[in-house]
Amino acid sequence: VSEWPMGAVYTDTAQPTFTIHAIQDQVALATVELIKLQFKDGQVVQHIEPFSSQKPRAEWCVSWQDQSHQSDDISLWYVRVRQQSTTRWDGEKQIQERAWSSPIFSRGATPAL
Repeated sequence: VSEWPMGAVYTDTAQPTFTIHAIQDQVALATVELIKLQFKDGQVVQHIEPFSSQKPRAEWCVSWQDQSHQSDDISLWYVRVRQQSTTRWDGEKQIQERAWSSPIFSRGATPAL
């Protein structure tokens, strides 16, 4: 959602479209995930939209529209990126570094939280 930066409150009534651009640091990227948390019927419901590839990638640029979003939804979205697994400093275990964005919030038709 280009006009709604990380940490913003999404107030548009349209279904949001997210453009995700992630670039590797020293290790190639394995996956990019857009995570949606929605407060529904007294429960927090999680949806993960995965973007993956057969090969590690230096860069990802994807767009995704939340077609299930309703203007009265109370929800948030954030992005999680995972690097390819690497050997930890002690040489004994594999680790997978992660990074994530700040969320974009949707408060729906409720008063300000």
